[in-house]
Amino acid sequence: MIMQARKLFFQEIAFAEIVIKDSGVGIEKSDLQKIFDPFFTTRSVGTGLGLAVVNRIIENWKGNIRVSSESSHGTTFTITFPIEVLYCKR
Repeated sequence: MIMQARKLFFQEIAFAEIVIKDSGVGIEKSDLQKIFDPFFTTRSVGTGLGLAVVNRIIENWKGNIRVSSESSHGTTFTITFPIEVLYCKR
């Protein structure tokens, strides 16, 4: 697993970006649109709530999460937050 963080700018707004990559089996294309849905899982154990909760937390902080995945090549999650929100929200 690889994690990277950086600060970037878009239209004079500062953002914090976190990229998390793995080299696992990847996520099937047919599942990519559903992975943030509550109770969606492809596993025999678990509730399917993990990514739904993560997505809600990120949205509450005015952030964005994107995912890209290739079968047999792993998955990348990119999380972006406007920095002003991180400093102002308590």
